[in-house]
Amino acid sequence: MRIFISGPYSGKTPEEVHLNVCRALDAAQKLIGKGHCPFIPHLTHFLHLYLLTRHGQSFDYETWMELDEAWLRCCAAILHLGTSPGADRELAMARALGLVVYRAVDEVPDAS
Repeated sequence: MRIFISGPYSGKTPEEVHLNVCRALDAAQKLIGKGHCPFIPHLTHFLHLYLLTRHGQSFDYETWMELDEAWLRCCAAILHLGTSPGADRELAMARALGLVVYRAVDEVPDAS
């Protein structure tokens, strides 16, 4: 199953952002181990850093959220790892799309 991983991204320090990205990657690893295909929006972190360092600017917040919504439309479920303005907005989008909502990797059944 295609599962969108949602959770906090932003942080007060680069280290907090890094930890948030790592939490999403840890969840992705477990989902892959269960036979699923996770989408990890936190990986756009690297595009964001590239754009900042290479071009001095990145996309605005709304553009990132539009990309998230486009990917949500391709998924059957969302794994909502924690609350934040963006993650909560992704959760609302997922509910509006009728996606299955999981709150923890352990709730996700193994793929059959």
